[in-house]
Amino acid sequence: MLFFLIPPAVIVLDQLLKFWVKTNLQGGSAVLVPGVLHLVYAENTGAAFGMFRDGRVPLILFTFAVMGIFIYLLWKRKIAHPVGYLALSFIAGGAVGNLLDRLIRGYVIDMFELQFIRFAIFNLADAFITVGCVLLAVFVIFYERFHRVREGEGHEA
Repeated sequence: MLFFLIPPAVIVLDQLLKFWVKTNLQGGSAVLVPGVLHLVYAENTGAAFGMFRDGRVPLILFTFAVMGIFIYLLWKRKIAHPVGYLALSFIAGGAVGNLLDRLIRGYVIDMFELQFIRFAIFNLADAFITVGCVLLAVFVIFYERFHRVREGEGHEA
C-alpha cells in the first residue's frame, strides 16, 4: 500500500518545488551548497542533456508507453518484490511530474545546477527517475542472480 503513496508524494514535492522556482528564481539563482549546488530557473523543451529539444509530443507518448509497461508489470506480478515496487514508484512519480509540466506548460522546469562539474540542469522528478532506474537495474541484476542460485540453476554461492 505504501508504494501507491510514493508516486503522488513525489509528484506533489516536484510540482511544489517547480512552482517555487518559477515564482522566485526567474533570472536569478540561489546557492544551496556553495561551490556544489545552485538552484536556477531553466525551461527544458526536451529530455536530459538537451536531447529531443522541442520533442514534446514524442516525450509525452513515451511517458504514456512507459507507464503502460509499469501497469502491465504490476498487473501480471512480474515485479513482486518491495525493492522493485520502490524503484517503479520512484520512476512513475518522476515521470508523471515531468509529464504534467509538458502537458500544462509545454516544457519542463529544471532547477538543480551542479557547480563542481559541467552537467545538465535537472529537477527533482529527474532525480527520482534516475534513482529509480539505478535501483531497478540493481534489483533486476541481483534479484535474478539470487533467484537462480536459490533454485539451483546457478553454481554461485
